[in-house]
Amino acid sequence: MTAVADQPVRPAGRDGGASRAAAARPEPDPGTTPLAPPPGWGWATGRPGRGWAVAGAPPARRRPITGLLEVGLTKAREWRRRYLLAEIVGTLAAVAAAVTVHSLTGSLAPAALAGSVAETVGYYAVILRRTIPRLYGETTGAGRRLLRTGRGLLAEMSDFVVAELADTFLIRPGLIYLAAGWAGSGSAGAGVPAGAGVPAGLLIGKLIADLGFYAVVIPSYELRKRLMHR
Repeated sequence: MTAVADQPVRPAGRDGGASRAAAARPEPDPGTTPLAPPPGWGWATGRPGRGWAVAGAPPARRRPITGLLEVGLTKAREWRRRYLLAEIVGTLAAVAAAVTVHSLTGSLAPAALAGSVAETVGYYAVILRRTIPRLYGETTGAGRRLLRTGRGLLAEMSDFVVAELADTFLIRPGLIYLAAGWAGSGSAGAGVPAGAGVPAGLLIGKLIADLGFYAVVIPSYELRKRLMHR
């Protein structure tokens, strides 16, 4: 058989037939993945439509935004089940106590402290009412059931310890006092009627204090869950 290189190379005919040298060129490797060039890429090569091939290139992987949204929504629902009812009960107790004490004493300081303490009592009454029966039902063994329930309760309440050390008797009553004084002095504008300074200031101060409270409580809760599942 005569080698291709020994044979004369014919130019392409007028009918468009390929030369014998062009016919002897190897076909592209089937293991490569041809990539279509983006529109307008022809200016870089001088030949529009030039093909590109990347052998063994891994496909680009991007985490979809929908996955992050689903995780966020799942966490939001979990936190809502854990904290929302306790927040509602605590807020109602705080408003009732603050208004009652202010009507009796006429002073903002004891009203703010009473509202803060009443909110703490109502809040943790709901938390304990939910937590203790669940922990008791999860434990077994008549002799050690109470002990294990107590240990589980301490672990659950450890989420709130750091935040409560400063919140109940310092940060929250201080914010309620300042916000109630601001609302009752007329600085809040015409939207706050006379005599509504204590409940309005209580709600404003409570919302500000809750931001700091949950900024500590929620990370503590998530960290405890992660450590317990290791």
